[in-house]
Amino acid sequence: RVYVGCYDGCIYVVNTDTGNVEFSVRTGDQVKCSPTADCDSVYCGSHDGMLYKVTPQFNQEATKFVTKSVEIDSKPISASILVLSSVLVVCTLSGKVAALNKDLDHLFSNHFKAPIFSSPVSSADESAIFTAFVTGDVMKLSTKDFSVQQKITTSGLVYSNLLLHDNKLYLASHNRLLYCYPESLTEQQEWSSDTSDKVSSSPVIVEDSAILLTSTDGTVSVIDVKDGHCLSSFSLPGHCFSTPGVCQLGSDIYIVVGCRDNYCYVLRLCL
Repeated sequence: RVYVGCYDGCIYVVNTDTGNVEFSVRTGDQVKCSPTADCDSVYCGSHDGMLYKVTPQFNQEATKFVTKSVEIDSKPISASILVLSSVLVVCTLSGKVAALNKDLDHLFSNHFKAPIFSSPVSSADESAIFTAFVTGDVMKLSTKDFSVQQKITTSGLVYSNLLLHDNKLYLASHNRLLYCYPESLTEQQEWSSDTSDKVSSSPVIVEDSAILLTSTDGTVSVIDVKDGHCLSSFSLPGHCFSTPGVCQLGSDIYIVVGCRDNYCYVLRLCL
């Protein structure tokens, strides 16, 4: 099954064998964040400020879907939910960062001054999360109470998700830059890479050696993780806001990306 949030205010459950909608949950506003799966349940926020949990229950006759919801904030939830071992992390456009257990009971929260569009990421040991604010600030927060451990400030608005890989934190911005920082955030950036336009999509790691990124003008860039230089690029015939997907068939690597010309493109990547 595939779970999809939609601007019509619904969270849809789609059967991947038939393409049919098996179930839907109507929320109170648009759903702009991607649902997050964890074991048997899926979590998704809505612009109504609510967090929704959808759990399929299987029996011999049919599958039943059980839903549960809880209010997080009066402001919208745009970032995807971060699922840790025992805690859910929810960020809102009021700057609230909230922790809940998987039964949707509130545990604790902290409130910051700027909206959060970017989905948070976690350190490998789950002792800290990294959150990017639309203002360009990036904070490392303790998962005990969401107190600030480290903070860096970049220029440009941030709408894309963070990428944490191999002790490096990658951040794309509307100032046409992709940044690479050490995970500690205690040192200066390792490099920054110029992109062709504003970036709203999220960086994707490929083969542990390159970052895949799409710019608003439709440029798909492949960037070396070592020093940030552009290995290759391709121009789509329209604007692009979507994060590319990566799949491998045999020894070939393919990029799948949606474009504002209403087409989905498949590109073969040569590294």
